[in-house]
Amino acid sequence: MKSINFLLCSGCIAALSSSAVASVWINELHYDNAGGDFDEGVEIAADFVMDATLLEVHAYNGSASQLSVYSSWYEDSFSMAEVDGGSLIWFTNEGSLQNGAPDGIAIVYDGSVVQFISYEGSPFTAADGAAMGMTSVDLGTSESSSTAIGSSLQLTGTADDFSGFTWAEENTAATWGALNAGQSIGAVPAPGAIALLGLAGIAARRRRRH
Repeated sequence: MKSINFLLCSGCIAALSSSAVASVWINELHYDNAGGDFDEGVEIAADFVMDATLLEVHAYNGSASQLSVYSSWYEDSFSMAEVDGGSLIWFTNEGSLQNGAPDGIAIVYDGSVVQFISYEGSPFTAADGAAMGMTSVDLGTSESSSTAIGSSLQLTGTADDFSGFTWAEENTAATWGALNAGQSIGAVPAPGAIALLGLAGIAARRRRRH
């Protein structure tokens, strides 16, 4: 029984630690709305407490004649908040982001490009900057000149990385510096991990009986 208990606990550790790899992703975005530019910005989330000095955000012009960085933001532009399960870093500034067709954003953390997305048009390959040579990934959602003022594109659901969330409905009220509506940052245990934890609990109860 002792060797079985050891294997069960080892399996639990392996199953849970594999999902504990730190992730950084774009969590909220606003670049276009009805009327004049309002509260345009980017929010980055992570499943750990980020160091703002290690973060960079670079905006790319996706025009075929450009494909280059047109604006960048660093520590002195950011605000930061710790939230349950991780942290958020964001900035807002009227007129700071182009409206697309397409344009892109590269997120850099600790010297590495962790995400390079584009919106309103086909993906493109960056010609300069941190993402040079990388091809953007289409965001899969967009805003327009009729988007409600005070809203943003934002992720919802429970996950610990970008791929585990889904985009909320259009015209959702912006939530800079706070978790988005219906959002929780945290790993959802895989069915196998849950089963292993259950078996480990059963084994522990059996030991107590003896």
